[in-house]
Amino acid sequence: TPGGHNRVFGFTNEELKRTMGLRLNRELYLCYFIIYNIILYFYQDSAAYTYAEYIRIPDAADSVGGNLSRIRDGLSVYARNELEENSFQTLALLWDELPAVTSEETGEIRAGRGSKAGYVKLVFNFLTAQGMFVEAQERYYPTDRFHAVVRNYYEEERGRLYEILKESREKGGARDAAD
Repeated sequence: TPGGHNRVFGFTNEELKRTMGLRLNRELYLCYFIIYNIILYFYQDSAAYTYAEYIRIPDAADSVGGNLSRIRDGLSVYARNELEENSFQTLALLWDELPAVTSEETGEIRAGRGSKAGYVKLVFNFLTAQGMFVEAQERYYPTDRFHAVVRNYYEEERGRLYEILKESREKGGARDAAD
């Protein structure tokens, strides 16, 4: 997960907020959490590519909601300190306040901060622009660059978010059907 001086995809947090059209840190951190859930859709660790061919926006949104719910339910177990606990509560509150989609009458999901699907689409637009995914018929296919970045992450970084999600999945039993 991002640290104080970490540059993700060559961006500082402020540059990334501007690039993605975000205003608040909590919005940026929600986008980081969405990215992490997308990674987990395809990988459990560097040796466990799930061979999922693609991911759709509803799949990613379901994964984010399920993981936030599991973490929130076990915050007292997973959180190391009050700051960490408050951070996850803030993400969960932001996610829970959002409607599922914005433009139901057209069936089109628009990128933006107005809905869960909008945030996920915003993230996919960014990842596609960075050469991490290719979109075809509302399906997002990971590129070789995505796989290389993920393998590098698991081999070198992992981080606290990996530990928390791994613990919550182990305590929650089997993987989600979407995984």
